[in-house]
Amino acid sequence: MAFALTDMSLLTAMSVHVVSSLIATMVLLSPVILSDDNHDHESSFF
Repeated sequence: MAFALTDMSLLTAMSVHVVSSLIATMVLLSPVILSDDNHDHESSFF
């Protein structure tokens, strides 16, 4: 039972970490996505 509880807490912590990192990535990339006018900026990324 204790193992299952630890497993669940680990899973929850992992999902929280993944979600927070996803949100952080979206926040960091949102200016890049929003500024579509800078085509020279876009070409430098790819």
